[in-house]
Amino acid sequence: MNQTIVIDTKTGEQMIQAFRDLKTEVSLLRATLSSVTLSPKYGTELWWEVMDNQAKKDIGRGLGVTLKSAKDIDAFFKNLQ
Repeated sequence: MNQTIVIDTKTGEQMIQAFRDLKTEVSLLRATLSSVTLSPKYGTELWWEVMDNQAKKDIGRGLGVTLKSAKDIDAFFKNLQ
């Protein structure tokens, strides 16, 4: 079942340009999304791996805190307030 519609040249050119613009926007969106790094879902095995690696890097940079006793823990949390 074929159905044909007739449009004038200007309308056809506008439609083609709209499709070209849309194609450009989709390409930009795909490029943007491919460069975004998503975090793994909280609590999954992958999440734990990522968090462990991040913690090791932080500790290596001296950002870790060692708490060896209840007194250290109390002092640490008291200073957070």
